[in-house]
Amino acid sequence: HDLSQIDRDIRHMEIMMEQQRWNAATDLYQNGWNSELTLHKFASNGYPWTASDDFRIFEEFYSQNDSAGYGFADGLVENALQGADPFQTATKGDRKALVLGSLQSQVMFLAILGQLEEAIDACDEKLPDKAMLYWDGAAALMIGSIEGPDDGGQPNGQSFFAISKQLCDAFGACEPVSSVVNTLLLSSMTA
Repeated sequence: HDLSQIDRDIRHMEIMMEQQRWNAATDLYQNGWNSELTLHKFASNGYPWTASDDFRIFEEFYSQNDSAGYGFADGLVENALQGADPFQTATKGDRKALVLGSLQSQVMFLAILGQLEEAIDACDEKLPDKAMLYWDGAAALMIGSIEGPDDGGQPNGQSFFAISKQLCDAFGACEPVSSVVNTLLLSSMTA
């Protein structure tokens, strides 16, 4: 699924930021490389499918509580990448962590919800092929392509699947090759 490749853009951005190549990371964010859709489109509600109601709720909350003026996800990521207000004094490591955390948790979370909502709508409309396409899109965004076909996936993943593996020890939810959350996720998506 094409959407599974978007995690590669996040990984490539991480590498560019580690090398202090902020313009290259910004270019990847805005224009993408591995997927027809871009992280910028996801972060700015530019989905080709109907935007999630949840995106609008997050956007409204952040616009009402935004004294810095950077808006929701897109403005936050752009300003952190550029070292613009309010991130001029932030360390490069802090900026990198903010960009990656925002993309992996806020942006991808809302993109996944958008896919799931479209799948539900297609089911309600009795369009099973369309529903399956959106359901597969949600799974592709949740798992990503870096994980590969092996049980438990690979290191350096950038998706929810990878975050669950990274944090499972802190929550006492690790399994021999993955995490409890990932096992439940996979069984729920394939049920």
